[in-house]
Order: sequence, then structure tokens, then C-alpha cells
Amino acid sequence: MLSIEYLAGLFDGEGCIHIPLMKHHKTPSYGLRVIFCLTHEEVINRIAKQYGVAYCRLRKNHMNVKWKDAYQVQICGERAAQMLRDMFPFLIVKLEEAKVGLLLQDHITRYRSGWKRRTQEEIGAIVEYREGIRLQLKALRRLNASDGMTANSVETPCPASDGAEGQYRAKLRSV
Repeated sequence: MLSIEYLAGLFDGEGCIHIPLMKHHKTPSYGLRVIFCLTHEEVINRIAKQYGVAYCRLRKNHMNVKWKDAYQVQICGERAAQMLRDMFPFLIVKLEEAKVGLLLQDHITRYRSGWKRRTQEEIGAIVEYREGIRLQLKALRRLNASDGMTANSVETPCPASDGAEGQYRAKLRSV
């Protein structure tokens, strides 16, 4: 079992909080994902086992033959929120992002049932609030990227989100 301090440090450096916008119904839906993408398969498998996640994926790096293959695990929903709560006291870099992710999951849990009884105005307000949280997370990631690590670009797809919604990562140039 990996210590929560180790996971928090690993997450601060290599993890990702993602709030996907899913439009497969007439009402958009949102979810919380905590993602780790590493070249060490054993660590990914341990994280998956520790949080009861069966899905790990191998990502082949076809852009450069010198790159190692990467392994990815996604923890979703309440399990992701519990992981963030566990890591919270030890997070440094992604502390603010964790707060935003927990806000979303708490909102999802609070308004999970009763969708058929809600008015269109109530549903619209819920969707608007969740979209605001998603955009807040995106803004935080861009702010954190200004430290010289990564930023959105059209050059290289982000491995953690498969380039979802056209999001890309590339190294920032020094000014």
C-alpha cells in the first residue's frame, strides 16, 4: 500500500484533476476525475488496486521512439473525491485545484437525485454552476502552468486527458 504522503507528492508532480464535459444527453453532465499517467506500470497498478479501480491503460508513445510507454489510471467520482480528501493535507502545487474538484463532487452528490422533478430553470442553474467550476479549474491549471512546467498548446496532446476538448500541453518558452 502506498502512503498517502507519497501519493500526494506524486500527484502534485505527475497527477491531473480533470472535469470532463459530457454531452451525450440533452443535458450536459460533469464528473470528477483524478488521473495519474506514469512510465512505471507497477506504481499505476498499486494506485488502481488501492482505490478499487480496475482500469489501467497503456499509452504507446508514437511521436518519439525514444520515449517510454506510459500507463494511466483514472479514479472517478466519489472515489476521486475521497482520494483528494485523503491527500489534501499534503498537497502543495495542486491544493487549489483539489478544492475546486471537491466543490464539484460535493455539488454532484447533493443534487444527484430528483432530476425528473426539477424545472428547466433549476437544471439550467445546476449546469451553469458546474460549468463555472469546470472553467475555474481550467483557469487554475493555466495559472499553475505559468510556473514554467506546462501550458496549453497545439503542439502536443495532453496525455492525461487525451487532448479532450482540444486541450494540449507544451513547454513554455522563457521570456
